[in-house]
Amino acid sequence: AYSSVISNTVGGKLVVENGTIEHLGGTDMAYGIDNLTNGKGTYAETVINGGTIKSTYRAVRMFLNGIEAQNLLTVNGGIIEGANKSIWMQDPSKNANTGKLVVNEGATLNGDVYLFVTAGSTEWPVEVSIAASAVNGEVMTGNVPAGYAVRNVNGAWKVLKYTVVNTPAAIRSEVAKDNAVVYIENGDYKLEGKLSFGKNVTILGNGASLFNDWGSNAFANQAHFTNTYVENINFTNNLVIDAGIVTGDVKFVNCVFGGDLAHQGVHFDSGNGTLTFDDCTFVGRNMLGASIENVAFNNCTFLNKKSSLTGADKWTGVNMWGKYEFNVCTFDTEAHCNVKCDGVVATFTGCTYINGEAISEEIIQGTEANIAGSTITIK
Repeated sequence: AYSSVISNTVGGKLVVENGTIEHLGGTDMAYGIDNLTNGKGTYAETVINGGTIKSTYRAVRMFLNGIEAQNLLTVNGGIIEGANKSIWMQDPSKNANTGKLVVNEGATLNGDVYLFVTAGSTEWPVEVSIAASAVNGEVMTGNVPAGYAVRNVNGAWKVLKYTVVNTPAAIRSEVAKDNAVVYIENGDYKLEGKLSFGKNVTILGNGASLFNDWGSNAFANQAHFTNTYVENINFTNNLVIDAGIVTGDVKFVNCVFGGDLAHQGVHFDSGNGTLTFDDCTFVGRNMLGASIENVAFNNCTFLNKKSSLTGADKWTGVNMWGKYEFNVCTFDTEAHCNVKCDGVVATFTGCTYINGEAISEEIIQGTEANIAGSTITIK
């Protein structure tokens, strides 16, 4: 305990190319590499390009215990393995120094990452970019300051400084800005008129509900979603995303689409990117279609619901036009997915009905010609 194999302090630059750096004992304060910015100075920088960094406690600590120096940690490759944590960013003081933590896709982090900020801090101390594919564990946080969020946005964990909105006008204004990070406070928001979205927009919610009057297609009629991330929003009642266009990576996490007054919950029409839904719920008639490169549903739920607004028969599922993946999804017992054209590729992995039974081929509907010209796999 209370030791490290290598301590890199102010003015030092440590580059690891290969080999093994391993702390063999200690369940507290035992590090393979300790990158620390003691006192005042310029920087302490560690770059790991390869090799293995191990510890019985925490493999690499990024200790922000300075005032002026930049604390810089970059992991381009190699294996970082800690029995307690792989990387620990420790910010021990409200006056701690700033810096940058970057982990790229070539690295492997075996063990949780812990990003800790001193309680009561008003700012996040360092810039963070951690490739999600590199992390074999969780990205954990402590004392995230107000106005900040740590999220996996389209494949990379980042620290986001957001703008809080609580009116339809503010929502309209903020989502139109490129690189905007918008936090919509919990509430019901009636959105009138078409919204325009900037590029690389992140929308965070706390169960906020966005809706519109029947036929107005208010939220996103033919709107372009370019590298967009949306979390914890309820798109309720009438169709609120209609004919959306996908560019790049577009992801919805823990969202609800549709409801009792919904004609359709969501309709994406076209695009040349990837559309992903994680832990989302689709209620009633929903429609995903046309020419999107890849659509993936991960741990999603599809529920039947008859619309009290239109009187339409209850229906749930997906209209399929391209390439689709359903991974560990749950379907109502009367749910079905329609094959709308030749050449559809759909894979259902580990999917069940709500009664726990594995889905069967009966979930697929369409013309005989379309089904015969498509590839449907249930496993």
